[in-house]
Amino acid sequence: FVTWGEMGVLRGAMVSEAGVVSPALDLGIGAGEVSWDRTRFLVAAIEYSGSICGTCSPSPRGLSLRRIAADGTPIDKVPVFLELPGASFRIATSGREFVIASDVGRYGSGGHQYGIEVRSVRADGPAFQGSHPSTVFPWIRPAAGRAA
Repeated sequence: FVTWGEMGVLRGAMVSEAGVVSPALDLGIGAGEVSWDRTRFLVAAIEYSGSICGTCSPSPRGLSLRRIAADGTPIDKVPVFLELPGASFRIATSGREFVIASDVGRYGSGGHQYGIEVRSVRADGPAFQGSHPSTVFPWIRPAAGRAA
């Protein structure tokens, strides 16, 4: 299963061993990631909210998650939304569950605080089951890179 951006839309398709490409699926808007757990793919795309001013870029509000079967057909007809602060994220799998890590920045009583927020997502069964987020590697200044 491969994903690519086309005119701001995240698209995906299966490529067989013989090189045959399935019809493309529209998976969301913006940047995306895909991970394979040996039975299904999990595709995550950033969802954006409206901008706060006329010239500002829209800000990310979370992820749109979709499971794709091994044959390339969508398991989820409608994406599942996962609130996730930050515009940079990665997904990985242990083979049983997926882990989503993102760069986050929050403003609180102590000023700006940054870190990597991690949560696990179980994608088997009829619905997603997500853990509560946990912030690891906290720091004061923003990261010079992306979540890994």
